[in-house]
Amino acid sequence: MDNQVIIAVLISFFIAFRAYRKNSLDVSGAFAGFFVMVVHLSVNYRFGAMLLAFFFSSSKLTKMGEDRKRSFDADFKEGGQRNWIQVLSNSGIATVLVVAFWNLTGSQDTCLNSKESYLITSLVGGLIGHYSCCNGDTWSSELGVLSDAQPRLITTFKPVRRGTNGGITKAGLLAAAAAGSVIGLAFVLPGLFSTSCTNDVFLKQLLVIPLSTLAGLAGSCIETRTNGEADLGSENSGQQWCEPCINIVDFNVDLLHLLIHLLKLAYEVKSCELTAQFLPF
Repeated sequence: MDNQVIIAVLISFFIAFRAYRKNSLDVSGAFAGFFVMVVHLSVNYRFGAMLLAFFFSSSKLTKMGEDRKRSFDADFKEGGQRNWIQVLSNSGIATVLVVAFWNLTGSQDTCLNSKESYLITSLVGGLIGHYSCCNGDTWSSELGVLSDAQPRLITTFKPVRRGTNGGITKAGLLAAAAAGSVIGLAFVLPGLFSTSCTNDVFLKQLLVIPLSTLAGLAGSCIETRTNGEADLGSENSGQQWCEPCINIVDFNVDLLHLLIHLLKLAYEVKSCELTAQFLPF
């Protein structure tokens, strides 16, 4: 067995088991996370670095301000425990791109250069865009909701209660941009040791960082707008404010969640396409 695969299995098992023990993942989420991590790390360490940057940072931020989040989220879970559906929702598309990359290159790490291979650069660009969007959405949600600023609905810019789907704050938008840049750095920095690029090509690799920053911001805005439109505003929302209990409570949960997951899938596919178009150099 290839040494990289062995390392990938060991690292993935340790992280998945630790995440389960810390209630970041339930049993199904731990198994799904283990599989996804093994695929990413076995194909390319830089792909694994992006996945882990997203997972660790998001898990940490989910646990920030738990008492405050619990006060307006009736479905709040201690530690932000995620199941296999949530794991694959955030990494399923990326895993398909990783497998496609492996099928074309055989795990060979290369510098991004569309003149040599537009397809490979596009696949990697889609992968970077995917995790930038996912990380941007998570950071903006977890930090934006803790802001003291008045949230506004992204579709109408009307003030809404904190925790309402579709609400945005300046803190949340800044967090989304920072989250995207973290993914860009997670891809670029390991590449300093795993690839050897000519000077002109190397400088172009650095463009990944500002592009991933924009992707994080765009992903958060698109996701927020999707939720805002799915909820049809706070007054017609699937999530309504419950005055007696001062909580956000869900109505028509199954139908709403199905619609939101379909819209999320559409936005993630589109984010991959858009980032892949802008990233090739």
